Amino acid sequence: MGMLRYALLNIKKDLKNNSIYVFAIVISFITVLMVLNCFTNATYFEGVDTVIVDESQNEIVQLDAKLQFFIEEPTLLHGQNFLILFLVVLIFTYFCNSYFIKNKGKEFAFFTLNGATLGDRVKYIMFENSIFFLIGGAIGTVLGFIFVPLSNILMYSISGHWGDIWTINFYMFKYTLLVFLFEFGLLALLNLGDVYRREPVELLNLNNNKSQIDSRHVKVPNIVFVILFLIPIIFAIFGGNTQGAEYAVYVLSFGGLFGLYGIIKYFVPSIGKKLSRMSFTYKGLRKIYIGNFISTLRGSLYFILGLVLSLLYYSMITVRYSIVEGAISSSLYCYVITSMLVGLALLYKTIVEWERKIKEYRQLKILGYSKEEIINIIYKENILFFGVGLMLPVILLLSNFIVYIIAGYFSSLFSLFLIISAVGPITIIGILATIRNKNKIIKEIYPVE
Repeated sequence: MGMLRYALLNIKKDLKNNSIYVFAIVISFITVLMVLNCFTNATYFEGVDTVIVDESQNEIVQLDAKLQFFIEEPTLLHGQNFLILFLVVLIFTYFCNSYFIKNKGKEFAFFTLNGATLGDRVKYIMFENSIFFLIGGAIGTVLGFIFVPLSNILMYSISGHWGDIWTINFYMFKYTLLVFLFEFGLLALLNLGDVYRREPVELLNLNNNKSQIDSRHVKVPNIVFVILFLIPIIFAIFGGNTQGAEYAVYVLSFGGLFGLYGIIKYFVPSIGKKLSRMSFTYKGLRKIYIGNFISTLRGSLYFILGLVLSLLYYSMITVRYSIVEGAISSSLYCYVITSMLVGLALLYKTIVEWERKIKEYRQLKILGYSKEEIINIIYKENILFFGVGLMLPVILLLSNFIVYIIAGYFSSLFSLFLIISAVGPITIIGILATIRNKNKIIKEIYPVE
């Protein structure tokens, strides 16, 4: 059987997972098109090049050469914001691609065991990715064109510069093509490296690698992570009115991010292990849904860190460069889109993982668990995941917003809007994903009522 024919057969055979991956590519295409259209929208940038700097601003400019540079060239600041958003899109596509590759382990192993050379593997990966990117790109381009009015409405409402909602700069298609040619090549190289460095036996078990062994050579006490995580919020409460607090809390938040990393990766699992030895977890279904919650939370670690890091950056830009024309509006636009992208990435992750979880719940049925108990487990592990998974980032964001409110940069209402913008899309997607996955699992386990 030829290599290309083998690839086509596997694409048809696993159409469901392939369709989910194409959906992720479609989302990334739509996002890039919308962002590029905003960045090249002449209506939005009308008057940006004629910024008037008053005396109070001149005093600030004399102290900050970078601020002066962005006041004189505001489009470069917007470009910086959108560049960060492009990186978020790239990471979003990479994570979706990595989950997709996990489901391809047996396929690659079979191909390798049948004498495929390195060149054959390159062709195989390039061919499959080409098909998915062409299909996803075509659908994403059409839908992106349709969503342009919504994107313009969002940007106009944030910036206050209103124009035709059908304003389209067709250069965005050329720039989008360049972005995705780069992304396609980068993902192909990463996929090749992922498959090349693994033996066939490893590829066969690629989808089952769930090791959570703590392999650290130097183990930092978990209390250190908790302290680092709490320092920003403590500083905001007790030192938020000091001079320069808005910059200090931003710097402290990076330590808080490291603390958040340790809490999710080490502290929460250690609490789970301690609870598993107590009678507490043996009451009802606690042991099962707590274990599932911890596993899901750890698997979402980098989604959560990426979300917090991006949102902290955009909120800081609105403070540091608030006098730069359009800085607040472009930052808020990127802020909202980033939150939506992370929510969609989590949706993709839950769909892929819950396809595999059907086997686990089928085993629970065999062990004698009722339909109501299985539904209870599904709901509780998701409530825990989205509750804790959103509460931890909100604490870090809130530490910055408290200081910004005290300093007069943000109002309480505006801060509330930012919090809702951060957690709202993810919460809605989480509810929809939970209901969808619950219905699918129950349908698979109990096909006949």
